Amino acid sequence: MAATKIWKARMRKAYADETNHVVVGEVIEENPLYLKMRCRTFHFKRPMVNANITTSEIKVRLFPWQEIAYVTELPDSSDWERAAAGLDEKGDVVLQPAAGSVGIRLKEGLDG
Repeated sequence: MAATKIWKARMRKAYADETNHVVVGEVIEENPLYLKMRCRTFHFKRPMVNANITTSEIKVRLFPWQEIAYVTELPDSSDWERAAAGLDEKGDVVLQPAAGSVGIRLKEGLDG
């Protein structure tokens, strides 16, 4: 049986002040038109405070490839379902791991 792919996908912004949208979860299907994932979504803006992070419940979602800025493959062992959104020491948004797992950085780069 093939290992489950766990991905983090950053959505493109339609305008500069738009909320950042990041999804984290397991890949169900990939094809030339879309990415289908069982995932949670995270929405946040800069500057950050914990109250500004909105997290969805776990759902199956389809994302057109043209709306995805980039994808990062995460370790199969990532406990994305139980991790809590928070801030690291630099103020970047991360999924804080459940005991014994690795944290997942949601905010990368300088694009706000």
